[in-house]
Parts: sequence; C-alpha cells; structure tokens
Amino acid sequence: MREFRCIVRAEDGGSPSLSTNRTLDFFLSDENDNAPLVLHPLQNSASPANELVPRSAEPGYTGTKVVAVDSTAGQIAWLSYRLLKATAPDLFTVGPQTGEIRTTRPETERDSLKQKLVILGKDNGRSPRFTAAMIQVLLVDVISDAYLQVEETSQSQTFGG
Repeated sequence: MREFRCIVRAEDGGSPSLSTNRTLDFFLSDENDNAPLVLHPLQNSASPANELVPRSAEPGYTGTKVVAVDSTAGQIAWLSYRLLKATAPDLFTVGPQTGEIRTTRPETERDSLKQKLVILGKDNGRSPRFTAAMIQVLLVDVISDAYLQVEETSQSQTFGG
C-alpha cells in the first residue's frame, strides 16, 4: 500500500458534546537508504574470498559470480556490477547485470598467479548506494581432488560436522 487515508474524530466530554473530523492522507515512498549487501562470495574483513581458475581457461570462462541484494523495493533495488580494481585489469570482466566474473583472454607468464579483484555493486537509486566485493582469484594448473578434500574438511570442522 503506497497511500492511505485515515479519518480522525475528536470529541470532548462536555454537555452538549462538541466534535470535529479531520481527514489525513498518507503517502509512502521507499527511500534509497540502504547499501547493497554482498551474499557471495562471503566477505571477511581479514582476507578476500579465494576462487580458483584454471590457468588453461579460455576467454569467456566463468570463474565465479558476485551476488548482492538490496533491501530497497522496486527499480531502485536493481543492481549493476563493474570491475573497480584488478591486478591485471585486462584478464577479467564482470557482467554488468549478472555479476559473473569471466576471463577475457588466456593467462600468460606475465600474469601473477594471485589476481586481486574489487567488484563494485551499485543500486539504481537517484543517489546510488554502493558495495564492494574483494576476491582473490588463484590461477592454478589443476583444481585437484586433494584441494577439494582439504576444503571439505575445513568446512566440516567449522560447522561441527
């Protein structure tokens, strides 16, 4: 409900009783008062999220995705994403509407094996609000089963499993 009307009646206790009515009109609007919140990858103030990308990845390979939400309603809450900062800015691109992080070219020997990315998420408000996701992309030769098992073990210990 964006608007509503309320009729207020005030009456005294006199004899004879006097009263009056007033009509109040309320118009509600959703202000852009909240910045978007990053859901994935989980942001930890101590270190950026780590994602693995094979060194052999072809251009267009989706390495990960930033997912953010905005608690504001309507078109104001529509988010867009862009690559704000990167170790090698020409190695990755971010889908403006999807937040998907894709490779733009093959990895070369000049590229660092640790790529740090900062992805900016912006809402669609008249005075836009922003959020940033920090991601460390590790370029690896093989995403090994041993690495995945180490990750599963550390997660089960974290969650008490």
